[in-house]
Amino acid sequence: MSDGSIYHVNAHTKRERDEKIRKREDKIRAGTAYNKSNPAGRTVLIEQVYETWIDEKRKKTSPRYKQNIKTRMKKHIMPTFGKMTFAEVDSDMIEAFFDDLTSESKKATKGGHKEQFSDSYVKKIKTDFNFLFKCAIKEKYVTRNPLDTISQDEGKKQVNRRPATDEEVDLLRKVADDDSRFMFFLVMAFCGLRNSEVARLKGEDCIEIDDKPFFHVKGTKSVKADRLVPVPLELWLQLPIQGPDDYIFRLTTNHPHRANDYYDSSAQRRLWLECKKQMNIKAGCATHEGHLVPPLPVAEDLTPYCFRHAYATKLHELKVPLDYRKYMLGHAQISTTIDIYTQLGLITAKDLAKSFDFESITNAYK
Repeated sequence: MSDGSIYHVNAHTKRERDEKIRKREDKIRAGTAYNKSNPAGRTVLIEQVYETWIDEKRKKTSPRYKQNIKTRMKKHIMPTFGKMTFAEVDSDMIEAFFDDLTSESKKATKGGHKEQFSDSYVKKIKTDFNFLFKCAIKEKYVTRNPLDTISQDEGKKQVNRRPATDEEVDLLRKVADDDSRFMFFLVMAFCGLRNSEVARLKGEDCIEIDDKPFFHVKGTKSVKADRLVPVPLELWLQLPIQGPDDYIFRLTTNHPHRANDYYDSSAQRRLWLECKKQMNIKAGCATHEGHLVPPLPVAEDLTPYCFRHAYATKLHELKVPLDYRKYMLGHAQISTTIDIYTQLGLITAKDLAKSFDFESITNAYK
């Protein structure tokens, strides 16, 4: 073959030989033929190696992001391909897999609502798959990556998220006064954290430097994404901070293994639905038997990320320098500017807090 590998077929007739050669060539083109130099490619199952490879071959990836990769693979890839060897997986199987993942008729149903995976989420799963086959090729389990020859439909296109309006932030403030759980989203509005970062905040991450409050935000992807974010005093005084090892925002459940645990993505969705419902009620929406009665005052396209975008908008309006804005929003993983962000570091964040009044963030929302 063109890659230098030698393959053998056994046949009783010329016709049988030609047919086996054709099938073998098709498999090689699809990237599924095992490499003769390592017969283990015929026996090692995908589920037997994926966690080890993530731990050993992604050394520069943060533990939290490694866990995210494992969770995606366990949820999506392993149920279909875990019991197969790498040599058994071909491009047709993977293409059908992604078709099912993005098809309206195949969406998982949770709480009566169909779940549709976004384009970015589908791309993450494809990246995970690519990682597996690159490792398999390096270990000489297979000769090619079958993903190189497939094309899959994109997931649900993400809508360009808008910043939350001042009125929407004010509504959020009011419902958070009534229910402290909704302060989860106030942190996004006043500190610009991602929802995943808010969920992981612990008491030990709430620190004071020179009498100024900060969140120590631990990066969710790269180990270089750690940063200090100034916290407005108004928000700081309301935070339900307990012990250093306790999550600031904790689940309240009777489940023995989830009590006082952090808000995972499912819990965050439920929390947001309840928060948005209370915002509608606070804005004057009528209810019937616990359900909202249209029209709804709160815009349908309002999402938690709108509050993070509102924070970014306020930084721009308050003329915070661009480099600082990028640092405060945690964009340290952007390859073209990662050196600049790393040079800013935690010390620069403290310097910025000394020279800039971050209390004006809360005042900027009219």
